[in-house]
Amino acid sequence: MAPRIWLDVAYREKDQAKAAGARWDPQTRRWYAPRPGMRALGRWLPPAPQPAPARAAEAEPSWSNDPAVLLRDVAESEPLPWAIRAPYGWFCHMCDSTCRAGTIQVAKIQTRLLRRPIIVTQPIEWRHHLQRREDVHWRLLVHITQVLEHTLTPGTAIRWNPDSRQLDTITGTIHDWRDLRDQQKRRR
Repeated sequence: MAPRIWLDVAYREKDQAKAAGARWDPQTRRWYAPRPGMRALGRWLPPAPQPAPARAAEAEPSWSNDPAVLLRDVAESEPLPWAIRAPYGWFCHMCDSTCRAGTIQVAKIQTRLLRRPIIVTQPIEWRHHLQRREDVHWRLLVHITQVLEHTLTPGTAIRWNPDSRQLDTITGTIHDWRDLRDQQKRRR
């Protein structure tokens, strides 16, 4: 059986197409020409595929794989939030999506007198901070997120500090924001 020649028939033209010799295929719910070369059905033939115009190949940007360079170039004078690799799966409050362990999320740092700092995970994906700024290309955003996911070690938070013009890194214990909230409620 020869392949069918499918037709683009609007519903309001179905009676005209049927009178011109078109057939209805109930399984695919489409009209077709029963044999090739039927001139009466020419107006419903799909347009011949046009060759794609030759365009210059888009050069893929060559971004660095160094987090310090990437964050420096994106941060400019605005400080970025602390970024941490999530130690467990969680739910982003910004986009209502479930995130897997290892996703980069926002963190806050709580310093304590004469003790190591506490890294408090926040319920927001880190990428949302850059998405709000319209000057960061989405491909660069994806690249930065992938680089951070591969280079950040568990228990480490980083951010670019525009004042000191260097990458700040803190290692400490990680606490979920809900755990700290619950502890504060119990103390009251």
